Parts: sequence; C-alpha cells; structure tokens
Amino acid sequence: MWKSVQKRDRIIWKSGNLYEAGTDKTFSLDTLPQEYTAYGNGDYRINGLETEQADRSDTANLKYECYEISKGKYSLKGLPAMFAKEDEAETLEIVLKDHASGLRAHLLYGVFPQLDVITRAVRLENTGTAPVTVKKAMSMEMDYEYRELDAVHFYGKHNMERQMERTHLGHGLWKTETFLRLRK
Repeated sequence: MWKSVQKRDRIIWKSGNLYEAGTDKTFSLDTLPQEYTAYGNGDYRINGLETEQADRSDTANLKYECYEISKGKYSLKGLPAMFAKEDEAETLEIVLKDHASGLRAHLLYGVFPQLDVITRAVRLENTGTAPVTVKKAMSMEMDYEYRELDAVHFYGKHNMERQMERTHLGHGLWKTETFLRLRK
C-alpha cells in the first residue's frame, strides 16, 4: 500500500529527492513513513525536530548511527514517567546523528510486555563544537495509512488528575500538548 501511495503522491507533489536516491524518482521523504524527522530535508509534513545551527542554517540531516537494547526502562530526570523494575521492562535506544553539526537524537522506547505498552521519549545531545538552538523537539511522530483508530489520552486539572479521554482519529493532524510554566 505504501508503495502505491508513494508513487501517487510523488506525481502530485513532485517532492525533492535525497542525494542518496540518485536518479530514482519514486523515492521521496514526504511520502514514506518515517520514525523521526527534522526540518529542511525534503519532507514537507510536520517535523518532530527543528533546530538552528551557529551558522544560522536550520537543517538537521539525521541518519541512523547505532542502537542498544538494555534491561529496565529509561529514566527522564525531572519528568513524570512510568517506572519499572529491571525485569519488568526493556529499553530500545536508537541513535540518529546529524554529521554536520554533531547533534544526536536518542530515540528511547520503553517496552512493557506484560502491560502491552510502549513508551517513547527523545533526548538530544550536542556532540559538535558549535552551539545548536532547539526550536522544537517532539517526543514522537507517527505516520499511518488511513484506518479506524482512536487515541486514548489523559488530561487533568487540580484535584482531577488523569481523566481518560478517547478521541476518534480521522484524516489530518491530531496532537495532544501541555503548556507548563515553571516558577523559580
């Protein structure tokens, strides 16, 4: 199905190709499902990461570098999260790197097999010599072929935390976000 969608959209949108694709005109980033994207690479959908380099360029060309599987769930210092003992969960860490700036995106997946749950977070690391300004960093993005799906999420307010809400997902964009202001 993705192949037919890719070819159909490629004709309609006439999207740019990656240098690595050479003369293959059927390859286009904005019609392929991707795990984590950055602004400025030929994918015209909403991107998970937007940065600005010290030279004012705003492209991060993230490429696969390595992965690691470890026992237990990753931790997010200072952030709310699910917790587990070492034998209750595993963590998959996939590292993507922008070789020009040295920016690394660590994609963290916490797998809880007994609960049928996968959690997701992203940690950014600047291994380059120049500063990188992060304008936007989403913890995940997902591409789906259209099908019947619901999003289940939790909202809350004072004394009414963790209120479940189920939302039918149709065509287009759906997001959940939090606006949190920390006081010092």
